[in-house]
Amino acid sequence: MKRWLIPIILFVLGLITLLFDEFLIKSLVNLRVGFLTSFFLGIEFISSTTMVIFFLVLVSLFSKKLRFPLWFSIGTTVILGFLLKFFVQRLRPYQEKIIPIASEKLVESSHLIWNFSFPSVHAMLAFATFSIISNKFPRLRVAWLIFAILICLSRIYLGVHYVSDVLIGAAAGYALGKLGIKISNSKFIKEIKLFS
Repeated sequence: MKRWLIPIILFVLGLITLLFDEFLIKSLVNLRVGFLTSFFLGIEFISSTTMVIFFLVLVSLFSKKLRFPLWFSIGTTVILGFLLKFFVQRLRPYQEKIIPIASEKLVESSHLIWNFSFPSVHAMLAFATFSIISNKFPRLRVAWLIFAILICLSRIYLGVHYVSDVLIGAAAGYALGKLGIKISNSKFIKEIKLFS
């Protein structure tokens, strides 16, 4: 039960930061320096949706116990993220001219409907994966948590997401990862040997 507190706390923090999003994002722009921008652009490249899905596919090929939770969390994260982006249609901070974007390369990689800010699908995927990996491979918990946090920070630092987008995305991703584990441990899934 304690583990379900994590997404609840992240979600509540996300709702609270909605009140301060503009102030927080403007404050973070003052921290931009060349080496940090390069570092977070590197994190952005590593955490691109293509790279994350490639990594998750690779992991699921070598670990049968991760197949269902990973595929479930990837699928539900992408579907839920797309639906929320479509219905909420919150512009990104740089699109609202609140702050400048850290690199024009980020604008070039945007998509029409997918180019909305809420929620951060990167945060959703990172924390869905974190919840699964920390459950199945506890020794990797800290390393993946650090990576997930860096992904979230990069989204804010680069100006493509508000703090609330990232926190609520992380909460949703973590919950979807836990749900994937719970479903994969269900008697029904085990009996039909789905994804084995």
